[in-house]
Amino acid sequence: MKQLLLITFAAFASLLFAQNGTDPVLMTIKGTPIHKSEFEYLYNKNNAQNTLDKKSLAEYLVLFENFKMKVLEAEALGMDTGRYAASVWRRTLLRREQQTGASEIQRTDGE
Repeated sequence: MKQLLLITFAAFASLLFAQNGTDPVLMTIKGTPIHKSEFEYLYNKNNAQNTLDKKSLAEYLVLFENFKMKVLEAEALGMDTGRYAASVWRRTLLRREQQTGASEIQRTDGE
């Protein structure tokens, strides 16, 4: 019984690894390969009507390409880190305090 379970697990694992090697590159943006499976997943996720025609696919391809370029640009600028998000939040809070003249939260960092 254990051998059958081990053989079944090994078969499934080999199928998973075999599929990763056959996923074709759909496009390359700023040197980063974008695989067909990523595009298909997001297209199917965002396609609420479940229609597949050339027009909707072509329109989504343009949107997808713009989206990926923005993501890569944000990553290059370090905007995908928690430190960046915290600094944006802090600037927003300070701006709000200046506009209202009152502190909305009690600071704990000694300022």
